Amino acid sequence: MALSYSAKQRFICLGIFIVTIIVTHFAFQALNPEWLLYRQPEELYHQKKWEQAIALYEESFAKGLHNFNAMARLAEVYAKNKNYPKAIEWYVKCLQIKPHNLWARKALAGSYEANGEFDKAAEQLQIMLKEEATPRTDSYY
Repeated sequence: MALSYSAKQRFICLGIFIVTIIVTHFAFQALNPEWLLYRQPEELYHQKKWEQAIALYEESFAKGLHNFNAMARLAEVYAKNKNYPKAIEWYVKCLQIKPHNLWARKALAGSYEANGEFDKAAEQLQIMLKEEATPRTDSYY
């Protein structure tokens, strides 16, 4: 026997499904405040509002955000603004979380170079060469 649903029943099911998605979305945001701490400055980053993004990233970290991607974004924004000492500070923090991340190490080397710290830049590039030559079983990222 085939089941047959009326248009009204299908509409009710669709409505319940949509309400469930909306409630789940807002519940996730309420239960995961780190998501908001990351998303708000990230939107400013994509709008290229660098100074506002920096202020909001810094505020988010002060409130307890501990996210590699957000740290990397903040370091990148500092580098775009030619504030290389702050970029270096945040790239170092990134590498404390993920020491084998070659992107962060390369960016750190670039910030050292832009800041005139050529020996430190060369040191980071040497570490990268060793990392790439070392077979790894864990993730680089």
